Amino acid sequence: MPKCKDWYKTQQGYVEYGAWGFDKLRLLSKIVPGPTEDSCTTWLGAESPTGALMGAYRGGVQQMTQARRLVWMMENKQDVSPYSVTMTCHNQMCCNPKHFKLKPTNRPNA
Repeated sequence: MPKCKDWYKTQQGYVEYGAWGFDKLRLLSKIVPGPTEDSCTTWLGAESPTGALMGAYRGGVQQMTQARRLVWMMENKQDVSPYSVTMTCHNQMCCNPKHFKLKPTNRPNA
């Protein structure tokens, strides 16, 4: 039996912020907190040269994005699309929201 078009929206941990939607429970299962609140976290999921990667839905289309973008959206409950999320700790695999810094992006439809 084929899945309906928006079956992912019925998943227990699914959340949406603006055009983005993702499985919050899956995201959190791939992050191991550091020994203190201020230390870097450990990302256990997919990696690329630009950092930790996580599958998400943007406008209903599945795509990969940086996990830190999803963590920022989850923490702030809003879409981060007009910004680039960079790390003050310079650890591309870190997902600690205390280490995030937003920069405006020049990309259209970011």
